[in-house]
Amino acid sequence: MNRKHQKGFINHLKAIQWLTKKGYFIFDNISGLGCCDVIALNTDGETLLIDIKTVTRRKDKTIINRVPTKQQNKMKVNLLMVDENGNCKLVKYKKTSQ
Repeated sequence: MNRKHQKGFINHLKAIQWLTKKGYFIFDNISGLGCCDVIALNTDGETLLIDIKTVTRRKDKTIINRVPTKQQNKMKVNLLMVDENGNCKLVKYKKTSQ
């Protein structure tokens, strides 16, 4: 497994752990295909489609901005960003004019 995939795999697990601590039940996309990595469901009935992303930086240390694809926007997929320290931030879906 190359370093990039290893980092992504570890951050995927950190994201699942973070969501679980927030009270979500997690349904993982085991195929690796599709527009989201996990589906999170809480006891209030809130359901989130989530694409997990590792925060990456350019050589000058600025963060590379990640945005949902057109298909992800259509399906209201949220992004969950995991930084180099394992900190997670959920970026909830916002309707955009596309």
